[in-house]
Amino acid sequence: MDPRYRSSNSLASTLELCAPFRRETLFQEKDLFIAGLDDFNIYRIPALLATRNNVLLAFCEARERDDNDPLDLVLKRSLPVAKNLQGVNGVCWPNDRRWLPMQVVVPGRGEAIVNPCPLIDASNGKVWLCCRRVEGGLAQSHEVAHGALLMLCSDDEGATWSEPVDISAQVGYFLPGPGVGLQLRRGRLIIPGYDLHSAKVIYSDDHGRTWKAGQALRQPGNESQAVELADGTLALNMRLAPGCRYVGLSRDGGETWFAEYRDEVLPDPSCMAAILRYSEDGDGGRSRLLFANPANPTSRTQLMVKLSYDEGKTWPIARTIHAGEAAYSSLAVLPDGTIGLLYETGDTHPYECIRFARFSLEWLSEGRDRLHPALLPLELPLAWDFRLDPQDAGLREEWYRKGGELPWEGIRVDAPWTAQGHDYHGVAWYRLRLSLPALLWPEAKLDLLFGAIDGYAQVFVDGVKVAEEKVGPAVMSNRPFFAPLPNDVRAGQCCEVVVRVAKEAGTAGLWKPVCLVERA
Repeated sequence: MDPRYRSSNSLASTLELCAPFRRETLFQEKDLFIAGLDDFNIYRIPALLATRNNVLLAFCEARERDDNDPLDLVLKRSLPVAKNLQGVNGVCWPNDRRWLPMQVVVPGRGEAIVNPCPLIDASNGKVWLCCRRVEGGLAQSHEVAHGALLMLCSDDEGATWSEPVDISAQVGYFLPGPGVGLQLRRGRLIIPGYDLHSAKVIYSDDHGRTWKAGQALRQPGNESQAVELADGTLALNMRLAPGCRYVGLSRDGGETWFAEYRDEVLPDPSCMAAILRYSEDGDGGRSRLLFANPANPTSRTQLMVKLSYDEGKTWPIARTIHAGEAAYSSLAVLPDGTIGLLYETGDTHPYECIRFARFSLEWLSEGRDRLHPALLPLELPLAWDFRLDPQDAGLREEWYRKGGELPWEGIRVDAPWTAQGHDYHGVAWYRLRLSLPALLWPEAKLDLLFGAIDGYAQVFVDGVKVAEEKVGPAVMSNRPFFAPLPNDVRAGQCCEVVVRVAKEAGTAGLWKPVCLVERA
């Protein structure tokens, strides 16, 4: 046997060889709304929402002047792109999103449309958007008689919108968010915000047809965001005077509050902040909450994203996104588990642009946390089915589709077939019926990582070719080889992996373990 096969054919060596081909943990940024562009002087008050079909909705106020009217409520949508762009030297750039031109969702028509607060009804995919029309300028925003609370919706993930409906008669005076709403596990829709006294929520139990207002917190305050805790408690996180955040807790979905307290572990300069659930105990391996705000208690600087594992009692993971000027922000979790952050920032003041950042849990935690760390990478069985093809008939007869109808023998994939009793050169086939763990992140994109293949290889999954290793058939390969699982192969499902290998001389076949890894 070639000495190269007797050493370094373990799972550890497979993953070690994989390292040069991996991309770094994800962090991307893009300026979405830039002051002075698209005929508006300034953009403020971001709100970010991810739909179930992986469309991102980035809302904000497009203003003629800072904190003055008139202004429009605008939106940029981001659609997923099927393939990454391949750069030089094989580097794969994850440019997998396309941002569409800005659209006006609610025109001000001489008035101000303020405080976007969208949410999704998971039962039907409908996107709701709450905002307030202020008549007579933002200086009149706290005058009950000057304005209306507007609700509108979209059935096509933000491409088109219904006409706004004034729901002021149902809930009284209310300013939404700003930020995002949420849906409780029992189905109630929640829009956090505030009235003339303090933070509160409005809610709907009939999928947005009618709305009611809950009680306000006792502590005077204003802008708020909400999250449902593991035990069903609703936590309302409110802006106070400079110093720290303020939290109210409700057992009845925001109708009343049984506890309130200053949250000294979250310093805040009196600014809007974002809080969002990242994962539950059952779907991300553990419960995780995200929080974002300028973490400097005296100025709007040092924007940080924090991670909690104990329902917001402590925040052991914290990473600075922007150390300089930064203000309002909004969080979203994309279907692939990456985190989106839409935030106000600039070099000389925090309102020069609204920037979108996207990053992975692994980047946020600096490698200390990732989705299902105990499951991935997952070593696949070493014992596969095997079949020689001396007539090279397999492609013509579609063995990759009809594997179950053919006679197969057993073989191990951590040594070449020439080292396992087959003194043969030509074409051979491998097969494995693979059952994906049910606990994997539902939208995880997965790759098969072949430690090494000696020969020209083609990989098929459920009858479809997904990858090809183009090393010549007489050349020895000692490098990892990735084959993507199709996106319709999901956690908890089964699939059939078939590999065709052709080798004319020397050692031949798969000769290192095969693993299931999460696509970078």
